[in-house]
Amino acid sequence: LEVEVLALRELNHEFLDDEYDVVKVTYSNGISFIINYDLTATTVEVDGNSYTIGAEDFIKLDADGKEI
Repeated sequence: LEVEVLALRELNHEFLDDEYDVVKVTYSNGISFIINYDLTATTVEVDGNSYTIGAEDFIKLDADGKEI
C-alpha cells in the first residue's frame, strides 16, 4: 500500500458478497480497494463495473472506479 493511503480517513467499508469474503474500502481521497479474502478468485459488480479479483488479492480503484 502507498503511504498516502495509510494516512487517509476511511469513509466507507462495505461487504460485496453474502459470505463477507469480498469488501470494498473507500478513503477520503476517493481511492478504493476491493479486497478478496476468499481462497478462490471472484468477480463482483460495483456501480455497473465488473471486476475480477484473484484469490487473497485486491485491486485499487481511482475515484472514478477505474482500476489503477
